This record gives sequence, structure tokens and C-alpha cells, in this order.
Amino acid sequence: METIKLRSAITVEEKATFTTRESERGLILLDMNRDKMYEVNESGSVIIKLIQKGARLEDIIDALFETYEVDMDTLKKDVNEFLKKLKEFNLIS
Repeated sequence: METIKLRSAITVEEKATFTTRESERGLILLDMNRDKMYEVNESGSVIIKLIQKGARLEDIIDALFETYEVDMDTLKKDVNEFLKKLKEFNLIS
């Protein structure tokens, strides 16, 4: 399975380019260099946190499948679309 990794700049502990904050609706990603803010919902925050822990794509899908009532095909499609967006915003490589 493919391993998805966040760019090293997103590591909160290193206080690098990106920092994360919990919000009422999920998670906020702050890009200090670009003055951008991204907010993700609860399921998006689960994905981000799993990526930060080094989870593989398969692990992410399994964790979401256990948590949310959704069929596997829809889940895979939605996760792949979310990851595509993260790549477009240079949050993952």
C-alpha cells in the first residue's frame, strides 16, 4: 500500500510553516508563509491526524470505515478526493 506523508513543514512540534489547531467543526491548518488557513471537518481531521502518525492509505480507510456509516466504495472515493485536495494545497506529497 502507498504511504502518504505530510510535508515535514506541517509537523507541529517543529513549529515550522504549518501549525494545526482544533476547532468546533474539526481541525484548522494554518500556513504562516502563505497567510492561508484551511479548515477540515471531523472526518478530515481524522485523516490529517492519521497521516501525521504515519498511517498508510489502507489504515486511514479502515479507521474511517469503523467510525462512520458509509459504504466502502464511497469512502475510498471521498478519501482519495480529500487527499487530492491536500496535495493541491501542498500539504502532503
